[in-house]
Amino acid sequence: MARTILDVLVKPNPSLDSRYVTPGSNTANDKWIPVNNWRIWRDFTYDNLMSIYRKVLQASWSTAPSIDEGSGHDIEIWDEHTLDFFLVRFMFPVVNGALARANEVLQLHEVFYLGPGSWTGSMDWALVSRERVEGGRYYNLLPGDTKLSAKWHPKMGKSSNDGVRYQWSLPLSQATTYSVRSNCRYGFIITDKHLVLVRISSERDGGGLAIGRPPRQLSHRRIISAETDISSGLDAMSLDSFGAQSYSDDNLLNKEFQPPEYVVVPWASHGAGQLTVKMALFCLCLMAGRGDTSVDTDYPAFDSWRKESRHLYRHNTSGLTEKRLPKGARLENPQVTTSHYEDQSQEQGYGDEEGQDALDGDEEGYGEGDAMLPEADEEIAIGEQQQLIQSGTCSSSSKGKRVVFTVQLKVKDGNFYFRDFQENRIWTTRTDWTISESGWQYTDGSYIYFAERLPRGM
Repeated sequence: MARTILDVLVKPNPSLDSRYVTPGSNTANDKWIPVNNWRIWRDFTYDNLMSIYRKVLQASWSTAPSIDEGSGHDIEIWDEHTLDFFLVRFMFPVVNGALARANEVLQLHEVFYLGPGSWTGSMDWALVSRERVEGGRYYNLLPGDTKLSAKWHPKMGKSSNDGVRYQWSLPLSQATTYSVRSNCRYGFIITDKHLVLVRISSERDGGGLAIGRPPRQLSHRRIISAETDISSGLDAMSLDSFGAQSYSDDNLLNKEFQPPEYVVVPWASHGAGQLTVKMALFCLCLMAGRGDTSVDTDYPAFDSWRKESRHLYRHNTSGLTEKRLPKGARLENPQVTTSHYEDQSQEQGYGDEEGQDALDGDEEGYGEGDAMLPEADEEIAIGEQQQLIQSGTCSSSSKGKRVVFTVQLKVKDGNFYFRDFQENRIWTTRTDWTISESGWQYTDGSYIYFAERLPRGM
């Protein structure tokens, strides 16, 4: 029987030997966004992920990488460096191979790769794409960090000891700051015992994480990115060292934030029907690469769709598209406002050996990718962006409101254009566009045209 992507992703992970790790404290920085609590990310479940990515996960994978078992020395974890070495050799090749295979299944032109964070700045890990490079560096589409279970464990957050809870809060503060600075709602922390995924939300009413603190002025401040045992010989990295994303202003960093949502995936979780470390990380990479990732106050339902045009529906989490709304699918505008965050006393069970409880998911499979098939003298959609009309207040000193149109850049005879609100063809070059926090914008009087990215070669 042919193996599927899912078959490979739910295989057991090697058991790591962490007895050599010396306990200690976590890196601290008073410029990080403080995190004092968190709340369960309830809809990040095996069943929901199967509903969203069924076509990908059930695709055959005959070319899955063959990873040797290594020796007994390879599973010895002494510090973060040895854990990073293990991840690069035994875990991430499977995730990256699955991402490449997903690219083939969905017929996408953009390939994502989970690599070292130094490609983008000071994080330990970064999801990157060769389509998203600016200023000589990759954008970090999904920041991640490595920690050791001897120094950080999710259960530390339930401790009655203030010192223990403080140590628990530091990696979360670090991960939250990295995600916000990357303008990405997602992030992850990986240890020798767990994978912890987080989703960040900004606060609506000023009652969030940074309450009572003066606005942060983060440019030129210093920030330490990793444990002392692997960074003592390096200069501390500044928040401006986030590579291509350093163009962004600090408005988002000055906002208040709700307690982050989290899901804990035990290292030992494996087998059919179980959310595993590799499966969760693979799906999170797809979400960060193709879906909506900007930080907002509220998000639409995890497994829901929005209508962008008469014959185009886009999934709110994955970014995948369909010409028809799938059977039984939930339709929800991404601007929907939900209730304030749940009671912070909610907790998730996360023993070292237990898996995550699954919720009932949709049995309908869907998610055709956006194929790009270039042919001479034909109009080619470079990136299927939404065609919804949104209104919002301009950040400049203009009168009243400006109307924002999200547009789709196209190419004809080697030249690029988009359609304005009157359906006129507007020919454009790269110099016409200015970069913003979440993409690119073209200003024409009281109208702003927005694109998530510019096409290659523009």
